[in-house]
Amino acid sequence: VHRGLRTAIASLLDCRRRAGRRDMDPAGELKVRLSVPRRGSAQVRTLNVTIRDERAPNCVSRAVRAHRFAPEAAGRTEVTFTFAGRAHIEEARND
Repeated sequence: VHRGLRTAIASLLDCRRRAGRRDMDPAGELKVRLSVPRRGSAQVRTLNVTIRDERAPNCVSRAVRAHRFAPEAAGRTEVTFTFAGRAHIEEARND
C-alpha cells in the first residue's frame, strides 16, 4: 500500500495546492479506509477530516483511486494524510 501511495504524492500535493488557491488553509488531517482489491482501483471511505476545505476529501479520494496498487496490497487499511498549512510570508517594511 505504501508503494502505491508514494505514486500518488504529486496528485495529493495538487489537492493541497488547490485548497490554498481557494483561500482555504490546507492544514489538517484526513483519515481514510482503503479497500484495495487484487485488480482495479481502491475504494476510499473517509473516516475523519480536520481540514477546513470541504472539497479535500473528494480530491484525495480521486487521487488515490487514480493509482493502481500491486496485487499483494489487497486488503483493507486505514491511512491518515497530514497536510501542512500555508506558508505565511510577511513583507519587511522600511520605515
